[in-house]
Amino acid sequence: MNLSIAPTLEINQWQKNTDFKEGSHLTFDLGGSYVLNSRGDEVGLFGNYSKQVSDDKGTEGSFLSDQNAGIGAFGSYWLVPHKIGIMARITQNFATENRFGGVAFQTGVNFLIPAK
Repeated sequence: MNLSIAPTLEINQWQKNTDFKEGSHLTFDLGGSYVLNSRGDEVGLFGNYSKQVSDDKGTEGSFLSDQNAGIGAFGSYWLVPHKIGIMARITQNFATENRFGGVAFQTGVNFLIPAK
C-alpha cells in the first residue's frame, strides 16, 4: 500500500516574446494505491487542488485567476511482469475557474528500464 501527499509551488517567468508573466500556482496532490499481486498490478485513488496565488503581470493575457480540483482512480496491469505494462486513469475535474473542467481519461504504456 502507498499513500502520498505532494505540495508544489509553481513560479512562472516572463513568456518569451511577450509582455506577460502568469501568476504563481500552489498545487496539492494526494493519493493512495494498492499493489494487487507479486506481478505489481496496481489500483489507486487520487485527488488534486490547484489555485493561482499571485496576480498575472504585463499587458497581454487574460489576467483572470484560475483554480481546479479533481478526483479520480487509476489502474495498471503488467503484460510482461515488471517490464511492459498498460495503465488507465479517469479524473473528474470540478471547482474550475478559467480552466478546463469535466471528465478526463488517459491511457498509457509503461516500460520499466532495468538499472543494471
